[in-house]
Amino acid sequence: MFITRLGQSQFLIKDKVKQPKVSIMVGRDNKELNNSLLKDVHVCLFGLGESVPELSNDVFLVNYPGEYDVKDVMIKGIQDGKHIIYKLDIFGEKIVYLEGLDNINIDDQKLEQLGEAHVLIISISKDDIDVKSAAKIINRIEPRLVIPMNYQEEELVQFLKILGVDHQVEEESIQIQSDSLSEDSLSVKALKIS
Repeated sequence: MFITRLGQSQFLIKDKVKQPKVSIMVGRDNKELNNSLLKDVHVCLFGLGESVPELSNDVFLVNYPGEYDVKDVMIKGIQDGKHIIYKLDIFGEKIVYLEGLDNINIDDQKLEQLGEAHVLIISISKDDIDVKSAAKIINRIEPRLVIPMNYQEEELVQFLKILGVDHQVEEESIQIQSDSLSEDSLSVKALKIS
C-alpha cells in the first residue's frame, strides 16, 4: 500500500498489489481537485456533509458516518460532533484518519469503535488538534505509524520533540505493509505535499 499527501489534509491511499486494486482519496483541501487524479480514484472520503466536486459515477463517495464495504475495503465513519473519524481496513491493514475532534479527549466509546490501528493520520495544527493533544491521542490509540497533517514547520518540530523522534526529511510517499511496521516502537513519517 502506498500513501501520498496531496494537500495539507488530503491523502491518496493506493493498494496496487492485492485484487481488486483500490485507490482511496481522504480529506479535502480548498483547492480544485485535479481531474486527472480523480480518474483513478475508486473511493472519496470527505468531511461531514461537505459539498463535493462533481465525481464520475464510478467513484464511491462517503461524507456521512456509517459502515461501508467498497472493493473489499471496510470503511467506518464515526461521527464526532461536526467531524467524522474514518477507519479503513484495507486487506487487513488498518488506517485511521483523524482531522478535528469536538472534544480533544477522545472518549472510550470512540476508542472502542476504532479498535486496532496500524497507521494514524492525524492533524497537529494549533487550529485543530494541537501537538500536545495529538500526542495524548496517539498514546491512547497506540498506532505503529503516525503521519502528521495540517502543520507548519514549527508545529512538526515540536510534535517530533514531544514524541521523542528525531527531525526528519519529508518524504514524497511511503509504502506500508502492516507486517513490516514495528510493534515495539512508534514510527513517524512526514510527507511532502505532492
